[in-house]
Amino acid sequence: MQSISSAASSFAAIAFCLILLFPISAGADDSCKDSQGERQTREELQDSSIIIDNHDNAFRASENWQRKSTSKGFQGPDYAFRPTALQSDMASWETPISHTGQYTISARWTDGTNRSASAQYIVHHAKGKTTVKKDQRQNGNEWIALGTFSLTGGTTLRVELSCWSQPGAVVIADAILVQPKSTCEPEQASVVNTPKPAPSDHPKQTTVRFRGSKPVAIGVVHTTELSPEVKAFLDTLAAAEGTSDTSTTCGQANAGYGALFGCFEKTSRVFSNYTKHPEKVYKSTTGYSSAAAGRYQFIPKTWHWVAPKIGATDFSPANQDRAARWLLEYRRALQHVEAIGADDYEAFNKALYASRAEWASLPASPYGQPTHKAKDLWVVYQAAYAIYQN
Repeated sequence: MQSISSAASSFAAIAFCLILLFPISAGADDSCKDSQGERQTREELQDSSIIIDNHDNAFRASENWQRKSTSKGFQGPDYAFRPTALQSDMASWETPISHTGQYTISARWTDGTNRSASAQYIVHHAKGKTTVKKDQRQNGNEWIALGTFSLTGGTTLRVELSCWSQPGAVVIADAILVQPKSTCEPEQASVVNTPKPAPSDHPKQTTVRFRGSKPVAIGVVHTTELSPEVKAFLDTLAAAEGTSDTSTTCGQANAGYGALFGCFEKTSRVFSNYTKHPEKVYKSTTGYSSAAAGRYQFIPKTWHWVAPKIGATDFSPANQDRAARWLLEYRRALQHVEAIGADDYEAFNKALYASRAEWASLPASPYGQPTHKAKDLWVVYQAAYAIYQN
């Protein structure tokens, strides 16, 4: 027969074992942790969510964004909309963030057949900014997640919606939902913008008028590992260098990949054998002599220096693209190029300035050769970016 104290000890040991075998569920009190690690009920987490409607003071848009309430399912009294266009005219939602953590951001729109198939939402977060494309022709009248992002306490979250796309559709700016991520929820995959490889036959290749008159080729970059921003910037460099002008033999020589220096002056200054850099020196009518070749006008010294770094064994168009990208990174311009997106003109100017020591045709280049204005080059970039995004 056991003593009372001994029996109590045995009961406690059994109870402890039962707790180990049957742990109390974290959801027993219907609570979980928010993105800051603070335990809250699911109702409290829902209450801590923020909805920013297009009628709130935290929503901003130009007068080009009109208000309408024809389609049903919108948040608040109405929604804003704007026709798509190849220009920068953002609608934006802003809200202060009190705690550092992970937040799921969702958007709402009204769907319709005339909506944009690739409405671009730009989320500014702790690690930079992310562009998320959504097809507003479908999944309207409900909250659609843009992704889960790291936000810093004491800062202001900004989510933008660009109207920048091929004309002929409309984009809808209704409301944004910001929710602190709960540890009760399964992990979501990070938002990754993976560029889609362009088809090898370039069905979207076209021209755009540069400086009002010159037709320059865009949509020709087919090196699949490059982002849309890099491809569009490469088309811009070719326009600046004069190699993509289709009214001359430059652009006719495989969209400039087979162009030699001064090809816009003499039809003989082209090549078609890409086994190596041509290394042919020509003199222009203005007195400049150069052996520059290819779409981005590599001089032999530069090409022989860069080629081993990218593993290039020939002077093919794909290797010309890769070498140009490598030079953008070397000149510390690549970070600005990748940040341009559809309409970041400031990043575009920074990319041009950082690249000026490599390409003499860019604004503020120190070589004393003729240069182009950023606003003219911007037209080429925007038209090219629209092709690579669609």
